[in-house]
Amino acid sequence: MNEANKPPPEGFTPIERTSAFRELTGPFFVRHDALGATMGFWSDARHTNLGGNVHGGMIAVLADTALGYAIHRRYGTGQPMATTSLQVDYINGAPLGAWIEARVIVKKTGRRMAYASCDIWAGDRLLAQSNGAFLVRTLSERKGDGDTNEPTR
Repeated sequence: MNEANKPPPEGFTPIERTSAFRELTGPFFVRHDALGATMGFWSDARHTNLGGNVHGGMIAVLADTALGYAIHRRYGTGQPMATTSLQVDYINGAPLGAWIEARVIVKKTGRRMAYASCDIWAGDRLLAQSNGAFLVRTLSERKGDGDTNEPTR
C-alpha cells in the first residue's frame, strides 16, 4: 500500500481545513486533546531527501501546520492567522514509511498573538522540537481582501 493511502493510527481523523499546498504534502491527520493537538502523516517518497530520510523541510511543514492548526482550533472562530516565527531544532532523522507526528501544546493565546510548541516523533524517536508565534488577523487584514499595504485612514 502506498504510504499516502495508509489509514492513520486509531483516534486520528483527516484535518478539516486544507489547501493546495497541504494536498501536495499530505494527507495530514489530527487527534485533539485538552492541551492542543497531535497531527501526523505517513512519510513517503515525496518527503525524502537524497539520503533517503524525511527531508527537514517536511518536518518544518508539519511543525508549522500542526502549530497553526492547534492555535486556530483554540480560537474556534475561523480567525485568519499568519506565522510570524517558526523555530525548528532537528534532533534525529526519520526513515521512509514512518508515521511522523507533532504533539502540540498551545502556550498562550491573546488578542493579536498566539504561541505554541511541539515535539515531533516517529515512534519512540524524537525527531525535532519546534516553537511558533502566530499573528491573529482580522478578516479585513486577510491577504487578498483588497490589501494594498496602504495605511488605513
